[in-house]
Amino acid sequence: MCIVLNGSKIGGELPCRTATGGIYFIDLGDLIAIVTGGRNWPLFQGIFADKQGFTVDIQRLNAWRRPVMHGRRIDPVQFVELLFVVNRLMASIRDSTHWQNHWNDEE
Repeated sequence: MCIVLNGSKIGGELPCRTATGGIYFIDLGDLIAIVTGGRNWPLFQGIFADKQGFTVDIQRLNAWRRPVMHGRRIDPVQFVELLFVVNRLMASIRDSTHWQNHWNDEE
């Protein structure tokens, strides 16, 4: 499976980069563009069926990440909402067989 980022492929054969030679760090906000990008979305649609829902969930995680990573308190209500968002995303990944079917694919 090859993921396209800014016109360059990530993973698979050259000119794609492998996971070990590719991205080592990425901001949560950058995931939205990568996952929902036109040529990439079909690879992720089987996991996160709702593009808008995925986008909103990642935006929420990114907004909560900032205060936590900078030593600020997070509101208890926001914390519970954060848990629901993480559980929803994890359930999408766990319950999907789409990623498992393509785990060893190379393009």
